Amino acid sequence: MLSTSALASLAAFLAVANAAPALAPRDGTIASQCTNVKLSQNWLVGDCLTGVGTTRITSGTSLNSKISNDDGALTWALDGWFSQLCDSCQLLDGGSSLNCQCPPSSGQNKNTTIDLDEHISVYSGHLLSDLNGTPVVPVIPSIYDFPSDVSYGYGGNATCVEGSANPDWCGSVVPLCSDGDKTDFNETAFTYTTPITSCLAPSFYLPYEFQFDHLKLAGAAAWELTGYADAECTEKVIVLTPDDSGKCNLLPELVRGVTSRPLFNGDVF
Repeated sequence: MLSTSALASLAAFLAVANAAPALAPRDGTIASQCTNVKLSQNWLVGDCLTGVGTTRITSGTSLNSKISNDDGALTWALDGWFSQLCDSCQLLDGGSSLNCQCPPSSGQNKNTTIDLDEHISVYSGHLLSDLNGTPVVPVIPSIYDFPSDVSYGYGGNATCVEGSANPDWCGSVVPLCSDGDKTDFNETAFTYTTPITSCLAPSFYLPYEFQFDHLKLAGAAAWELTGYADAECTEKVIVLTPDDSGKCNLLPELVRGVTSRPLFNGDVF
C-alpha cells in the first residue's frame, strides 16, 4: 500500500499533469473570495471559495517570492524578499492589499502599500500568482492541511565540492545528521519558508559549496525536497517527502543541488 505522502506526491503529479494552465481565476477580489485572510510567515493565507457551492479550502502564496522593496516602495519582483528590509507589515482591504514600513536608500522608512489583486487571484480555491506566468491550477486540493508553521529545513553529512581550497570546511560547519523528530531543526543547516523553484547549490560563503552524502528533511509542514547530483539540477538523485522527514538518508551519490515545493495547498513559487 502506498504511504500517505506517496499518494500525495502522486496526486500532486497528476494534478499538475492534468491541470489547465489557462483556467481563469474566479471573478472578484481576494477579499471577496476568501475569509480569515491573514499574513503568516509572509504568506498570504485564506479560506477561499472553490467554485463548488460554498466549499472553501485553505490555501496560500508566499509574498516574499513575489514582492520587493524598491527604495521604500513595495513592488512586484520575483524572489524579492521584501521582509528582509520592511517591517510593521499588515494586510488591508480584507487581504487585498499589503502595507509595510520600508526603508529608502536614505532617510526614514516610508509607508507603502501594494495591491495584491494585481498579480494574485483565486483559482478553484487556490491563491496563485501570475507574476511568473500563467499559474498551473491543481485539479484536486491537497490531502495535507495548510500548516500553522510553513518552515522546513534540510542538511546532512557534507563536504565541500571538489576543488575547494579547504574541502573539510563544509563538514566542520554543519552537524552530522541522524534519525530523529521531524520537527527538530538542530541538524538542518539550511532553513526556509518559501519554495526553492530555481536550482540551489547550498553554500554559506562562496566559493564553498556543499555536497551531501546523507540528506535530511525536517519540519512539520508537508514539503517535498529533491536532491540532484549537479549544481544545475539536471541529474535527480533523491526525492524526500513528509514520510522521510526526520530521517538521515544515505544517498546513492553525492547531492550538490536542491529544489523544493509545498505539498499542501501552497503556490509553488
